[in-house]
Amino acid sequence: MAGDHEAVVAARREDLREISAQVRDIQGQLSKELKANRFWKSQSERELSFLGASSNHSVGPVGRGSLGLLALKENVTPGKRGLPLVELKTPRAEGKQLVLRENEADQSGGGGGNLAVVPRAERCAHEVSLLNERLANEIEAHFETHLHLETLRDNLKDSEEREKEANRRIDTLLSEMKARKTRQHHRESEFATNLTKHQDFLQDERLRRIQVERDLHKVLRQNHSLQKTLRDLTRVAKEKDTRLKSVSTELAGVKGQSGLPGEGEGAGAREETGGGGGGGQSMVSSLMDDLRRVREQLEEAEESAQVHREDAEAKEMHNVFLQEQLSLAEAQLTEKESELEAGTSAKLKELQSTSVNFMQVNEDLINELEEKEDELNKKCGEVEALEQKLMEKDGIIQLLRETVEGLKGTK
Repeated sequence: MAGDHEAVVAARREDLREISAQVRDIQGQLSKELKANRFWKSQSERELSFLGASSNHSVGPVGRGSLGLLALKENVTPGKRGLPLVELKTPRAEGKQLVLRENEADQSGGGGGNLAVVPRAERCAHEVSLLNERLANEIEAHFETHLHLETLRDNLKDSEEREKEANRRIDTLLSEMKARKTRQHHRESEFATNLTKHQDFLQDERLRRIQVERDLHKVLRQNHSLQKTLRDLTRVAKEKDTRLKSVSTELAGVKGQSGLPGEGEGAGAREETGGGGGGGQSMVSSLMDDLRRVREQLEEAEESAQVHREDAEAKEMHNVFLQEQLSLAEAQLTEKESELEAGTSAKLKELQSTSVNFMQVNEDLINELEEKEDELNKKCGEVEALEQKLMEKDGIIQLLRETVEGLKGTK
C-alpha cells in the first residue's frame, strides 16, 4: 500500500513537472503574444494616425474604404492561417466574431473605425493580462499542490517509520517473550530433574527400609526361636536337676538304711552295697554329664541369644537411623516441592502478567496501526481529491492552451 502511494506521488510529481514546463511554455508564448500585440497595436496606431492625417485631405468614402480594408485585414487574418472563424468555439472566438461584425458594420456604415480597432487591442491586452494572472494563479496553485503532496509524502514516510518502529517493538517483545519462555522451560526442566532425583532417592530409601524391616523381622523370629529353645533347655535342665536331686536323696536314703553286718554277711553286704554304690555313682555321673551338657548348651544358647540380641539392637538402631534419614528426606522433598510450586506459581503469574502486557501492547499497536491506516486512507482520499483538482486544472490549462492558440490565430 505504501509502495502504491509512493508510485502515485512520483507520478504526480512527474505530472507537476510536465505541467510546470507547459506553464512555462505558455508563459513564453503569452509574452511573445503580448509583444506581438503591442507591436500590432503600435502599428495600428501609426496606421490610424496616418489615415487620420490623410483623411483631412481626402474625400469621405475613400477614407472609409481604406479604414474598412484595414479592419478587414485585421479580422480576416485567422482565415488566411487556416483557422476559419466557424471553427473557433471558445467565448473569445465568439468575441472576435463580434468584433468582426462590428467592423463590418462600421465599414458598411462608414466611419467610426477608431472605435472598433482600438477597443479590440485593449481587449486583447486585457485578456492577455487576465490569462497571465490566471496562469500565475494556476502556477501558484500547482506549487501549493506540489508542496501539499510533498507534505503528504513526508507524512507517509513518518507513518512508515512509525509502523517500522512498531514492528520493531513487536519483534523485541516477541523475542523477550521467547527468551522468557526458554528460561522458564529450562528452570522447569531443572526442577523436574531435581524432583526426579529426590524421588529416586526416596524410593531407594524406602526399599532399604523395607529390607531392614525384613531383616529385623527375621532376626526377631530367630530370637524368638532361640528364646523358645532356651526355655526348652531350661526346662530340661530343671528336670535334670530335679531328677538328680531325687536320685541323690534316694542314694542318701539307701546309704542310711545300710548297717555294719558280720564278716560273711558283712562281706556280702559290702559286695551288695559296693555293687549298689557303683550303680548309683554311674547314674550320678551320667546325670552330672547330662547336666554339664545341658549347662553348656544353655551357655551356648545364652551366648547366641546375646549375639542375636545385639544384632537385633544394631538392626533396630540402623532402622531408627534410616527412619530419621527418610523423614529428613521427605521433609526436604516437601520443602523442594513447596519451593517448586511457589516458583512455578510465581513464574505462571509473571507469564500471565507478561501475556496480558503483551496483549495490551499488541492491542495498542493494532489500534495505532488502524489509526495510521485510517490516516493513510484519509490521505489517499486527499491525494485523489488533489488528482481530481489536477485533472480539472489540466482541463483549464488545456482550455488556456486552446485560447492561446486562438489568440495566435487572431494575429
